[in-house]
Amino acid sequence: MVHDFFTRDDLERIRHQNNFRKDSHSIPIKSSIIDRDYQIEALKRVFDGLIKNRRKFLLVMATGTGKTRTAMGLIDVLMRAVWAQKILFLVDREALAVQAWRDGYKQHLPNESRCYIRSGEIDSESRLFVATVQTMMECFHKVSPGFFDIIISDECHRSIYNKWKDVLSYFHAIQIGLTATPSDFIERDTFKGPELFISENNLRKAFNQPYGTFIQFLKSILGKYKFPDAEELINGSFNTYVVERNNRSALSAEQIRFPRVVKNIFAQKKHIEYNNLFEPPFTQFGADAATRLFSEEELLEIINIFNEIPV
Repeated sequence: MVHDFFTRDDLERIRHQNNFRKDSHSIPIKSSIIDRDYQIEALKRVFDGLIKNRRKFLLVMATGTGKTRTAMGLIDVLMRAVWAQKILFLVDREALAVQAWRDGYKQHLPNESRCYIRSGEIDSESRLFVATVQTMMECFHKVSPGFFDIIISDECHRSIYNKWKDVLSYFHAIQIGLTATPSDFIERDTFKGPELFISENNLRKAFNQPYGTFIQFLKSILGKYKFPDAEELINGSFNTYVVERNNRSALSAEQIRFPRVVKNIFAQKKHIEYNNLFEPPFTQFGADAATRLFSEEELLEIINIFNEIPV
């Protein structure tokens, strides 16, 4: 639904973008703005959606993972790819507006013209805008529905789907929501429209579970799976090694006791080095026990089995 006519300037700008836009995947993401894998992955998901003509996105990122920086990285790429020239960063509190202005635009996009919308005044010559929803409620009709190319809503679960949604529905812009609130706790229609992006990294950080397969992780959230503790992981790795090694060639009793000591030392120190195998308590098997019982390749295999345990 279009609420009003686009201006000639808007139509010319949109036509220019349609004719000259580039594949956003081909534009390098500036590591000076974002360099974390999950932030880069978030941008790539948005790029994929844009190629498929999707216009609504929601980035769910845990508090402290850099939502504002991710937004700045996204803006930078889309402007250089000629996907957007006018971007509004919309917030529901003055403190967030100041943060976006100071820590976002001024720090990461210092060469772009900026407008902090206050008192209902919108500088039509600027490219980057920041405003509270309350302020935009008073002045959004002063510009046409085609004025913004992208609107980014920070902490959108509190604002974009309540009484202020008129602001977003008025503009014919790509909408990107940022929130740290998991979808299970948002009792609104937030997820009916946008393309939802929830990073596996974000979820794992939120639930403090960096290990295991993603399926195991999801089952653990639902109470259908319990991750083994450190002792269970260590004992399981030892037992698996003994069984698999015996399948290749039978181990002697001494060849079983030696890695059991490796297991016990690893349980105490959480790491073991190759040189440790030639020190007490391994010398109880004899000064040359390590190389007498195992080849160097087999010793490295034993060490790696334990050092790869996530404890």
